[in-house]
Amino acid sequence: MAKLYQGDVGVTVNVATGITLTGATTTQIRVKKPSGTLAAWVATIDGANAQQLNYTTIAGDLNEAGMYFLQAYVITGTQTLFGETAEIEIFGAFA
Repeated sequence: MAKLYQGDVGVTVNVATGITLTGATTTQIRVKKPSGTLAAWVATIDGANAQQLNYTTIAGDLNEAGMYFLQAYVITGTQTLFGETAEIEIFGAFA
């Protein structure tokens, strides 16, 4: 993945889940920002890979420099499932 910077918009975040997501009623990427602030990015199921979630960042998503922790969150049928936590580092300007 390319180096990402604070304030980047239009970055596609892909999260592999290892399970087929067809029929899921909730698909999110849960996010813990460097400050500890929590967010839930509403993700879509990848059209070519039904085991992957995709999300494209908008203004305010990457508003802090530091480590972000990402986790898939899916509700399908009677199951509520969480994925493994992934980390991405967001750099400040000129870093």
